Amino acid sequence: MKKGSAPLKDEWNAWEKQEPMTPERIKAFYKQTTNYIYELAEWHLFVPSKRASDLALFADLRKKRPRNILDFGGGVGLLAVPLAREGFDVTLADLDSTTLSFAVFHAKQRGVHLKVWKSDVEAAPPDKKYDVIMCMDVLEHLPRDVLHDVVDKLVKLKHAGTQIIISAPFGRTATHPMHMDLSDDTKQQIERLRTALPEG
Repeated sequence: MKKGSAPLKDEWNAWEKQEPMTPERIKAFYKQTTNYIYELAEWHLFVPSKRASDLALFADLRKKRPRNILDFGGGVGLLAVPLAREGFDVTLADLDSTTLSFAVFHAKQRGVHLKVWKSDVEAAPPDKKYDVIMCMDVLEHLPRDVLHDVVDKLVKLKHAGTQIIISAPFGRTATHPMHMDLSDDTKQQIERLRTALPEG
C-alpha cells in the first residue's frame, strides 16, 4: 500500500464524512493518526523544495548558534532530531500523539538528547524562554480558538531577541483538506506571534 499524503487525506475525509470536524475531533484525529508519520517523512525527504528549505534553515541556525530552539508542532521530529544531533538544545513540542511518540523513539534510536513538550497535556515546556521558536507547517492546522491559545502560549516563551520562524501554507485544498483557510483574524494572530512580547 502506498503511504503518504493520499492515505492521510483519505483518513481525514472519512472522519469528516462521519461527523463535522470540530476542534475536539481535529485534535483527536491528529493524536491517533499514523498516516501523518508517512506524509511528514515524504514531505521533508522527497519534496525537493522542502528539502532545500530545511537545509537552508539548518545552515542559518548553524551561523546564529541560538542558545535554545523550540520546534512547535514539529511532528515526528524531522527538524528537531537532526538539530539536536548537531548539538543544539532543542525542545520538540506537539500533541501527546502517535507522531510525537515516533519522534521520541527516533531520537532514542539515534542516541539523541531531545527535550519534549506535550503541549496539550503539559502546561509549559522545559525552558522558560527560547532564542528561536519555529512553527513549521503547523499553524494552518489549528482552528481559530486553538490558534489564539497557541499564540498566547508562545508569546510567553519569547524574549526581546527571540527569532520567530513560520511556514504556514493556509488554504484547504483537495490534497490537504485539513488545512484551515487564511482569514484576517489568522493574519492578526500570526503578526501577534511575530511582534508581541510577554507582559511584564
